[in-house]
Amino acid sequence: MPQREAHAQKIHFNLTKDDFWHLQLHAYARKRPRQIRALIFYGAMVIIASLALKSILFVVGGAAFAVLLFALAYLSMWLNAAKSAQALQNRGEHIITLSPEGVHQKNNQTDGLTRWNAVKAITTDANTIFLQLDNPGRVYIAIIVPKRAFENEAAIASFTETARSYQQAAQK
Repeated sequence: MPQREAHAQKIHFNLTKDDFWHLQLHAYARKRPRQIRALIFYGAMVIIASLALKSILFVVGGAAFAVLLFALAYLSMWLNAAKSAQALQNRGEHIITLSPEGVHQKNNQTDGLTRWNAVKAITTDANTIFLQLDNPGRVYIAIIVPKRAFENEAAIASFTETARSYQQAAQK
C-alpha cells in the first residue's frame, strides 16, 4: 500500500505498466508535436481532396491509412511501456525522498541521488508527476512519481511545490 511520511517529503510506491504508459503518452506529446501536426494536416488534406474529387474510395482509403498510422504509433508506445515495466519488475518498491540536495531514489537495485540542477522541469498530468532530466530534442528521461502514491491532493500539491522550490533554487 502506498504511504507518505508526514515529516519528510518521502513516498513509497511500485511502478506499473500504466505508469510507463503515462510516461510514453507524456513524452510523445512533448517530443512529437510536429508528427501530431503532420497527421492532423494529412487528415485535413484527405477530407479536402475527397470533397474535391467526390470519391468515397479516396476518403475510405485515406481514413484507413491515417487510422493505421495512429494505431502503429500507439502500439509502439504500449509495447515500450510493457517492456519498461517488465525490466523494472525486479526493482520492487521505489522510495523517493526530496531534500535540498536532490531527489534520492532507492529500490532493490539502485540507491542514488539526482541533484536538482539535473532536473530540467517538473510537470504533471492527471496521473503522474514527472521530474524531467532531459533537454528538449533529446531522449525523454524523467523520474516517474505516480499520484496514486499520495494520500490526497494536498499531499500531491505539497510534494510538487517542494520539488519545484528545490529545483528553482538550484537553477539560480
